[in-house]
Amino acid sequence: MQDNLVSILLCTFNGEKYIDEQIKSILNQTYKNIELIIVDDLSTDNTYKVCKKYNETHQNIRLFQNETNIGINRNFEKAINLANGKFLAFSDQDDIWDLKKIEILVKLINKSSAILVYCNSEMIDEGGKTIYSSSTDHNVFVKGENSKKLILYNTVSGHQMLFKRKLLKHILPLPNTFWYDWWIAYIALDFFAIHFTEQKLVKYRIHKNSFVQTKKEKKSNRKIKIKEIINNLKSLYNAPNQSNKLLIKQLITGYETVLNTGISFRLLYVIILNRKTLLFPRIRPSFSLFKRIRNYLKIGLAYKHLE
Repeated sequence: MQDNLVSILLCTFNGEKYIDEQIKSILNQTYKNIELIIVDDLSTDNTYKVCKKYNETHQNIRLFQNETNIGINRNFEKAINLANGKFLAFSDQDDIWDLKKIEILVKLINKSSAILVYCNSEMIDEGGKTIYSSSTDHNVFVKGENSKKLILYNTVSGHQMLFKRKLLKHILPLPNTFWYDWWIAYIALDFFAIHFTEQKLVKYRIHKNSFVQTKKEKKSNRKIKIKEIINNLKSLYNAPNQSNKLLIKQLITGYETVLNTGISFRLLYVIILNRKTLLFPRIRPSFSLFKRIRNYLKIGLAYKHLE
């Protein structure tokens, strides 16, 4: 580990359209003590070729390519294990970073007691046009030490975060069937604390993929959503710290009941009882408590008649 070195982990796959712009925004950071680790997951386009061009002219870039496609979680885990830095930061292949992003986040983590810090984002489309000016338009961001706030919903994205190396012994190995950033944020909250800055330091690119669903397809997707929630909860249930084990078990049982029978009063009770934490990321000032719970249930948490 090198003092104050930031390892930026860029995992790529078929991202040639935007990768050049993102690499430039990383290399031009005002914080210069960085290494850029690029792990390409066997792209079939020119992504690796573009990365190799930068690798040949920048000594602080380390470029790797997988022999087979291993997927996002295994790819980021490989990048983590290649990192030498005191701090680690993830990078998507199609975003644009503010040139002071790393400088600001390093200052923030050094002056706070947090093991992980993260920033706000601006959402842009394929052409770079603003879709949402701030991530806070849709989410309430979590900070502090209460990991219950990330059991049902995550607001800490990989592209926003920077964390200390000592977190690695708690987060590895990354689970196969759970979002890597959600896992890391939850573990960071469960063992330590995290902090957030309102500064928008990333232009996060959203790729539109519009499609029309029939009512039957939507109902089918609700069942898929419930199964996804159950799988997510099972991943958190097996997290190294056991502080929320009982609550997570109650939620798993409730969701499984919903999946099988379509209704669970026990699940509704558990959610209402823990509403200030479980629903925290989705709580908006303009919503009544009833609307918050109703909207959450509509994705498949309780009553069939709410469909």
